[in-house]
Amino acid sequence: MLFNKTPATINQQIDILLQRGCIINDREYAAECLTRINYYRLAYYFAPFLEHKGKYKDGTTFEQIMRIYDFDRMLR
Repeated sequence: MLFNKTPATINQQIDILLQRGCIINDREYAAECLTRINYYRLAYYFAPFLEHKGKYKDGTTFEQIMRIYDFDRMLR
């Protein structure tokens, strides 16, 4: 199977999150996290905050999702 789609840059990934309604208070922090942790690995933690059509529930913040990711990582 041939894939012609180029991967999104970190800034594009942040823009996608913003367009879907995720609040990002610190863009540099989000960029650092997305560089360190693959977007698709974090997608598992984004899922509970998603509503229909891929939009985030009102008030969802990137920092909130990262706290859950970090907590889960500590448990493992």
